[in-house]
Amino acid sequence: SSWSARSIGVKENLFSVRFFQHGAGFIVGEFGMLLETGDAGRNWRPMNLNWDKLLPELTQELGIVQPHLYGIACCDPQHGWIVGEYGLILGTEDGGKTWHRQAGGGMADRQLFTIAAVGPGQAVAAGQGGEILYTADYGNHWVTSLAPGGLDIYALVSFNSSNNRLLALGDLGAAFVSTDGGRPDTWRTVNLARGATAPLADTWLATAVSGSDDILAFGQLGIWRLELGSADGSPG
Repeated sequence: SSWSARSIGVKENLFSVRFFQHGAGFIVGEFGMLLETGDAGRNWRPMNLNWDKLLPELTQELGIVQPHLYGIACCDPQHGWIVGEYGLILGTEDGGKTWHRQAGGGMADRQLFTIAAVGPGQAVAAGQGGEILYTADYGNHWVTSLAPGGLDIYALVSFNSSNNRLLALGDLGAAFVSTDGGRPDTWRTVNLARGATAPLADTWLATAVSGSDDILAFGQLGIWRLELGSADGSPG
């Protein structure tokens, strides 16, 4: 109902926030920024990640490495993931006290912009070039696939009160839906419309939230309300 500004003492751009349990939350941002709170966001403090240890190959090649961190998600109070530059996926098994690399970390790896937890030990990450990664074992193994068209994906959102139905949104109005929890080879293209007929082909969609019968997508040209179809739960 009301909002007030709160300074948290950093100048870096911040991209995503997630709360795990009992007021414990995290914010990720540019140049390796990771903030934590234990009091529901009243106070935030930086967490120092050891990039020399997490990304030894890049450190050896580039020197100082501070990758941008774009997305964070958790599937239970103990397990979660962070995604970012260089295809980086960090995982935690202790509620965010410690983080270790699960995937990525190479110069040629595509950037990952978003991640969503879709079940116990299950998560979907997506990003540059339409790359989509899926895990069903808490991140011990990640399976890679590509969405049709090869456009960047910026947002993943579950809808219809079921983590099995997942919508991916991205560049130039790119939209894809999976009715099988984001597993590889289950994604199909969805046509989004502005108003009655005009496609959202000239705008990028940065993030989205799901309601009871629609999805609000936020992007370059404003906020869009995407109604959910009754037949298969896909946006219309």
